[in-house]
Amino acid sequence: MSLNATTNARSGIGAVLVSCIVTAGFQVRAQNITLDAVLNSASYALPGTPNAAIAQGSMFAVFGSNLGPDVLWQASQFPLQTSTPSGIAIKVTVAGKSCDALPIYTTQKQVGAILPSDCPLGDGTVTLTYNGRSSAAVPIRAASTRAFTLRASECSSRRNAARACAISRCGWN
Repeated sequence: MSLNATTNARSGIGAVLVSCIVTAGFQVRAQNITLDAVLNSASYALPGTPNAAIAQGSMFAVFGSNLGPDVLWQASQFPLQTSTPSGIAIKVTVAGKSCDALPIYTTQKQVGAILPSDCPLGDGTVTLTYNGRSSAAVPIRAASTRAFTLRASECSSRRNAARACAISRCGWN
């Protein structure tokens, strides 16, 4: 606290100006970042099940706690950046090579990102960093891009039958 005395020159009346500077000493406790799951955004298939792998260039969702701020953030400009304005960054490591995923949206409990198309294929890990703190690594499987492909061995070789098979019986892989 500081005390300043001043005198009004016209009236000769002394005035006391009291200025008080209060500093509240509090500490913000850093929360641990916990990753519960990293899932393919198209299927939300659990790791180890069919369609659970995340294709290069596709979107995936990270679920957990303390992943980012309480307020939703979403990318609104291109090119996409490798970190958000609040400092969220996602690193994918496969076969010893690290790739920076591209965040699309973030909340406290979920982050959506794009797996870079140059990320190696195979089993690897994901870590998320927020406010200078990093999560433990969790597993991920990066796969090649195969959007809506069909296994020919499961369908008739005739063109029309194959089209019908793709829609009804075989489904999309």
